[in-house]
Amino acid sequence: MAKVALAANPRLITDHCPDEHGIWFDARELGAVFDQAAQSHGTSPPLVRFLGEVFGKETQGDST
Repeated sequence: MAKVALAANPRLITDHCPDEHGIWFDARELGAVFDQAAQSHGTSPPLVRFLGEVFGKETQGDST
């Protein structure tokens, strides 16, 4: 696994397969990705909202 920094503030590091077979998220990392995307865009982009629904994470800007 290769450690990859996705964000500097707050710091977010994920594990990536060196053969590009996937990304692994530790506890709370996927939620941090959702939160950061929402902060960057003022609301959650559609893909982030979809993934939040799939993984049970409410995202900012949800109208439901």
